[in-house]
Amino acid sequence: MSVIEIALKNINGKDVPAVTSLQVAEHFGKEHRNVLADIRKILDTDEDGFGALNFQLSSYLSEQNKEMPTMFTGVHHV
Repeated sequence: MSVIEIALKNINGKDVPAVTSLQVAEHFGKEHRNVLADIRKILDTDEDGFGALNFQLSSYLSEQNKEMPTMFTGVHHV
């Protein structure tokens, strides 16, 4: 069984425990673009603020040195 490493990420000046959508995709054997699409669906239908409290847009550099979107999850009240 693999483990997702939860690390402290500095978001808006606060260190919070978080994982990235890339880590989630890798852990569950899914394509990252599909994980991002699912997160966007949650955010698009977010009526109670769940998405805003739990997902933070970010980016990473790909192997081709291209900036790519990712999301942090586990982010609360940042």
